[in-house]
This record gives sequence, C-alpha cells and structure tokens, in this order.
Amino acid sequence: MRAREAMHISIHLDDSKQWSWGLVDSDGTHHAVGAKVFTRYADAYFAAIESCAAMQTATFDPDECPEPIEVSVITGSELRDAPPRDAVFLELVRTLGGFGLHAALSVLNRTVPHRFTGVYLIESDRTLRNLALFDKDGEPCPAELQTIPLSASFCQFAVTTGGFHTGNSGEDVRLQGHWAKGMYNAYGGVPIVAEDGTALGTLCHFDHHPRNLDPADLELLHSAARVLERVVRPSDKSRRQSVK
Repeated sequence: MRAREAMHISIHLDDSKQWSWGLVDSDGTHHAVGAKVFTRYADAYFAAIESCAAMQTATFDPDECPEPIEVSVITGSELRDAPPRDAVFLELVRTLGGFGLHAALSVLNRTVPHRFTGVYLIESDRTLRNLALFDKDGEPCPAELQTIPLSASFCQFAVTTGGFHTGNSGEDVRLQGHWAKGMYNAYGGVPIVAEDGTALGTLCHFDHHPRNLDPADLELLHSAARVLERVVRPSDKSRRQSVK
C-alpha cells in the first residue's frame, strides 16, 4: 500500500444480518477489517468513525462536510434486506451530507406520525433556538417555536434525563403545571451532546395531537443525534453555514 494513501470506510450487511466495516482504497482493495460485527448499522458506523479518527491513512477530516465517510459497498439489494431503522439511518447520513439538515430531518420525520421534527440549540443564556424544523404540513416555523427558554420547554427534560417521551402530555402527571401541557401533546426528544459531555441542543419529534414513539424510534433519535453533533458544534462556524 502506498504511504498515506487515502482510504474509504465500507460497511456491509452479511448473510447472517450482521453489519461489519473495513477500509478500502480507491481501487476497491480491502486493507483492514473491523474486529467486531454489529446488529445495527449505526453501531458499525460509529465504530468505524471512532477507529478511523486515530488512523492517519483514513480519509477523516472533522472540518470537512458533515458526512466524510463513503459507504462504498452498500447495494440496493442489501438495503432492501436491512432492518427498516438501519436503512433509515443510512439514508439520514447520506441525505445530511448531500442535501443538508432540513432534508435529513424529513427522513427522520417520515418514520413517525408526528407533525414536527426539529433541532434546537442551547444558547449561552439558556435559550433554545430552532436551527431547523421539518413540518409535515409544510408551514413556516411558528414564532412560538423559533426561540423559547430551555426551562419552559419539554426539551429541558430530554437534556436532564438523556431522553424524554410523552405520548399525551395532557394526561402526563410529570408535566403538571407546564404551560405546553395539552398544547403540544406529543413529544419525544434526545440531547445532542458534545464529546466532552456538554449538551449542545436537542433533536425531537412533537405534535399538537397525542402520538406515541416506540423504543426503536427513540433509539434512532439517539443515533441521529450523534451524527448531528458535528453539525451543531458551536466552534465549527463552517458547519453552521453549510446547513441548508
């Protein structure tokens, strides 16, 4: 292998429905294979990123686009055989890199009945600012959803507990006295967390009407939030400018 040859990460699904990853060069030759296999595509994806971050021969520049990984050996037939949430995660990653944050949120929103899917940033004054919002009805982001004190939001519970879900806030005793109780009846959100553990914001689904999320939906939100951390990272100005 030529010194410092650029490599790409390939992730594929084997006959036993397990995901694995490896490093390939521009000719498609495999040079390294991850030691573990995974039941979820997202787990293989993050294992590859974490391993390759320390490899000088890998194409991995955190200051490049939000998705620097080329998933070169996923085929249409493999995706059709993949579990639905794995296929959604892969589509999310590709959409984020190719079309931006709003388009990526539309991918997530398509999997749930909730009207809204949004990303909120926590500002220095503990205000939540909407970075992107997908609305199934195609309406502009309403004023009350553009900025809101963290302490007045359902997102505060996602940040403090690592994830929060209510299918019907109007009947949820945990939300007694909250101004949005019964107004936004459905909420499911997770924190977007930096490498040092700082909460940067939240990723959430919500709706005026009661809606439930199943555990797989929440698991997908957690995986998506790990990807989106690189989009909302406050020190990365170029990333914010690239949001579409």
